[in-house]
Amino acid sequence: MFVIKGKEYNSYFYIIKHKPSGQIYAGCRYAKDCNPSELLKKKGYCTSSEVVRKLIQRDGLNSFIVLEIRIFKDKHKAYLYESVFLQYNLRVHPWLFLNKSCNAGCYYPEKRLEGDYGELYEIQ
Repeated sequence: MFVIKGKEYNSYFYIIKHKPSGQIYAGCRYAKDCNPSELLKKKGYCTSSEVVRKLIQRDGLNSFIVLEIRIFKDKHKAYLYESVFLQYNLRVHPWLFLNKSCNAGCYYPEKRLEGDYGELYEIQ
């Protein structure tokens, strides 16, 4: 759980870009003590993607930039948002993404976005 401007959140969706290739990676994070301020920081969170990890080892952490972060109060909505985002974008622009999966069949079909697209997090 983390607090931003007096509100409590427990998960976030993010989009990062590998500057040398121009490709992007989208994911979400939910963990007991996760915080979007730690994304792509030394000793912070650098995604669960093996592809991204290898690129960071090869090109350095500074080869990635954070394009967008959306924060959610509910981890299921963060995961659903990621799934819907990837299912659409991997179909339309597959060459643009480093993601290898669109979470197909893994998200919570009984849940609906209900207009909740998360709150944009101000990237510092």
